[in-house]
Amino acid sequence: IEIEMMMAPGSQEESIVDEARLAEAYLGVVESEGEEEALLDEISLLERRIRRLRGEVAASADVVRRTRTDVAATKAEVEAMRAEAATIEAENEGLQAQIDQGDEEDERILDALIEAKTSLAQATEEWERQRLERKKLEEDLAKVKYDFAEAITDSPS
Repeated sequence: IEIEMMMAPGSQEESIVDEARLAEAYLGVVESEGEEEALLDEISLLERRIRRLRGEVAASADVVRRTRTDVAATKAEVEAMRAEAATIEAENEGLQAQIDQGDEEDERILDALIEAKTSLAQATEEWERQRLERKKLEEDLAKVKYDFAEAITDSPS
């Protein structure tokens, strides 16, 4: 601009300045085109990167969905196992009650067996006492018969 003020209109200097301006503008356009091309390359690179990232996000979303499905299935299995454990625990408590009842019944049976064995022992003792008493009576009877038979045979008839 300072150069323009010192030049006279229509001069050769003016035409050189115009050419310089034109060259400068051309260089600006070339630089702009180069920058534009670089920007377009960068945009293209970013678009490819965005597509790749979208694919990764979609794959990750699939993994998350599958994981959520697996977690839900696992939770359902855990709940089913808890329900089964509760059922088994209830059955176990029922069986324990039956065992306790059986233990009580076993104790009653054992008490009855002990009582029966005691009664048997007492009855056996009583039987043995009576047997010995009967044997003694038989011996006494045999002696009386012998004495009687001897008395009959010894007496004058």
